[in-house]
Amino acid sequence: MHIINKYFFIQVVLVIFCFYELYRYVSSSEIVWNPLKSLNACTPQNRTQLISFEEDSRLGNLLMETATLLLVAEKFNISAKILPQMSGKMAHLLFNLPVPTIDHHIDCICTLCSQCVCPVCKQWTVVRTTSFLKTHKKFLTNDFVLLKGYETRLILSHKDRIRKMILASIRPHLISKVQTYLHGLQLSPNPVFISVHVRRTDYISWVENMFKGKPVGRSYFLHAMSHFISKFSNPVFLVTSDDLAWCRDNLVMNMTAGKILFPSDELKTDSEEENVAIDLVTLAQANHSIYDYGSFGFLG
Repeated sequence: MHIINKYFFIQVVLVIFCFYELYRYVSSSEIVWNPLKSLNACTPQNRTQLISFEEDSRLGNLLMETATLLLVAEKFNISAKILPQMSGKMAHLLFNLPVPTIDHHIDCICTLCSQCVCPVCKQWTVVRTTSFLKTHKKFLTNDFVLLKGYETRLILSHKDRIRKMILASIRPHLISKVQTYLHGLQLSPNPVFISVHVRRTDYISWVENMFKGKPVGRSYFLHAMSHFISKFSNPVFLVTSDDLAWCRDNLVMNMTAGKILFPSDELKTDSEEENVAIDLVTLAQANHSIYDYGSFGFLG
């Protein structure tokens, strides 16, 4: 019994001595022992969250989504990048995108992608933009957040800044092409250009089904055009639309004064993406604007 107690006492002394020596080593060295270091490395404060935006096929929507992404990233100080397929479509219009593009060599979040980050990848947490703005702290632990649905109210509060940013990045050859067309027109002195953007096709059913509303018709545009006809002596209306046939049937035949033109007749190219970009540039070159709804007319 005495022998067992003796060995137990020796073991206790050795354990105490070992802890003492370890304490001396840690205290005298430059190493700072932090038992919570590995835990802290996993907290949101030490991670970089990346947000991106779900892609929409139309140029106007892509621009609105990019603007929303930029403003959300600034609001919460989060890293933001756009999907490669989005930047590819906007590249026809802009030479300098306001938000960097995801590079799969650097930012790829899994081994399944070879060219871009897939919007349906399980690594992404898809969140409605309105929800993210209201409860963004709830998503702090999500490394990759894919926003969905641009936020018009947020953009409206920064409308002038967003428009200036986009216009400053338009490819010079597109601006030159539109301006050359306008300068080449045989017009009376001091023309005032008024852009008219008419959004129809699929948007008509969307307005009717989504809002149970009635799309604006011919009277809306003619009333707006008559306002500029009464205000200026030489108004020139530049019409862009996804349904030019409707515009010719409903606007041209009912014009009592002024001059109405369809720039896309002269500026059309073999590239549909470039044609859409030219339409937006045409809207931006006008002195005044008439539009019904849609992101395209809003930005132009």
